[in-house]
Amino acid sequence: MKYRGQRWFRIGARTVHLVSVMFVGGNAVIGQPLDEGAVAVLFASGFALLGDDVVRYGSDVFRYLHFWAAVSKISLLGFALLQPEWTLTCLIAAVVVGSVISHAPGAVRHWAFVGEPGPCATKASRRKPVVPAVHVEG
Repeated sequence: MKYRGQRWFRIGARTVHLVSVMFVGGNAVIGQPLDEGAVAVLFASGFALLGDDVVRYGSDVFRYLHFWAAVSKISLLGFALLQPEWTLTCLIAAVVVGSVISHAPGAVRHWAFVGEPGPCATKASRRKPVVPAVHVEG
């Protein structure tokens, strides 16, 4: 289900998410402990995007590859919190997973583990509507 302002919500949440990745990753690169506030914002913005996917696709989202890629990124961050010596490795892996899945073709992102593929995975959903030419006499 789409709702008014959804695109701007996703743009804002994704922007906040990427900035929080920068802060968490920056601390990891220089060997500092993770900033609890940045980690909280990272989790909150990630869950906001996942929640929006549930609103957008309904329960079908649990079948799609892009959803499970996001869950793997959350798992990597959780592991990094439990094993701080793995933080940088986990963050790099999460960025790689996120980058690959977000820039992959719709057929990959919406590949379904069970059942029909998602809306971006079918040719019919990617077709542009054909606007018939209008002939005006005069």
